[in-house]
Parts: sequence; structure tokens; C-alpha cells
Amino acid sequence: MTTGGDVFARPAPRVFSIDAGRPFLADLAAVLKRELRDPFHLALAQIFLPTRRAARALAEAFAADGAAALLPRIRALGDVDADELLLGPEADDPDLAPAASET
Repeated sequence: MTTGGDVFARPAPRVFSIDAGRPFLADLAAVLKRELRDPFHLALAQIFLPTRRAARALAEAFAADGAAALLPRIRALGDVDADELLLGPEADDPDLAPAASET
């Protein structure tokens, strides 16, 4: 994604693209971190993605460089991942660690 200046200083509507074949979420995270240099501005941003999986992947992309950062609010638009469709209370949740014993 090439921007050429502050992406948020341009008049609306602001439409940008990321070239096909590029890692979309990694590029998005990199541009937002570069353009919103102040960590508090990044924390005020809100990003909507189509799935929870994409939201988790974007959070991982922000943390990929290992530096501590305040993340923007990352929201899924309502899609439910297939692994989150549990069949009942006895179904195992793969994201949860086993329960600790009561002792």
C-alpha cells in the first residue's frame, strides 16, 4: 500500500488498496503503525474486519515485530468461525486450556 503522505489528511472519500499477492493484514498493520505514529492515536482507531479469525490475525500482525503497542479496537462484523459453533455445553472448546483441579 503506497500512500505518499498522511493518509488521514486527504479529503474524503479516502480509498486505498493493497496489491494482490501482498499479505493484506501485515501490510495494513504496517501502514497504520507508520501513519499513526503516536501510540495513543492508534489506540483510538477502530478497524472492522469480516471475521473473528481476521481480527485475531490482524492483532497478531500488529504484534509481529515484538514491540509493545496499544492496539486499535478490532471488531468482526458478525461472522462466526466454524470452530466456534459448539454443539452443546459438553463440546470441547479448542481455545480453552483444561480446567485446573480444585485442590
